[in-house]
Amino acid sequence: MSEIIAKMHGPFGLIGENNLFQSEESFFPGIYFFTFEINNKILIEYIGITTRNFNKRFSEHIKELWSGGYQIYDFEKLENHQDFVIWKGRYGKDVDDISLFSDEKSTFSRSISKQIEKFKIYLIPLDRDKRILERIEGKLYEILRGKNNKIISTFIKGVKSNPRYSNEKLLDFEILNNSLLQEIPSKFTI
Repeated sequence: MSEIIAKMHGPFGLIGENNLFQSEESFFPGIYFFTFEINNKILIEYIGITTRNFNKRFSEHIKELWSGGYQIYDFEKLENHQDFVIWKGRYGKDVDDISLFSDEKSTFSRSISKQIEKFKIYLIPLDRDKRILERIEGKLYEILRGKNNKIISTFIKGVKSNPRYSNEKLLDFEILNNSLLQEIPSKFTI
């Protein structure tokens, strides 16, 4: 069986100190994790892949967040185990009316700023074809869904992924320097 070994880097922020956009790693393609630290625990909010570079992909993510494309959270509610999604975004089956986003722009702006400030980003630079990256991402989502964590389930609700197809050869994947070990294993098969 073939093996892929890659190293995790981070956490990076989207603003301020240890800024993702100023890192060497931001100029590579690969796998990335949006996370938050809530009540002293790291929670994975989203896993993504890019065959371009992280820098370009994260610029797109920020634009989507500011335009109401993604979910927006109330962190005080999140930390107190209450319903914390204040905007459902524009994608998937369960979405909010975009006219409400415009009407409540100032309220959402404060929350978006806080969300951008709180993001901790982990990167796995990996220059592989898109299908390999999709398989890794798909397996990671399978692992997260298997945990039955209500908060993580709310984060990843509706996210589609493409794990290994039955006709694809098995591959072992290993993450060196895995800072997210509480949530994902360092070794798994894709």
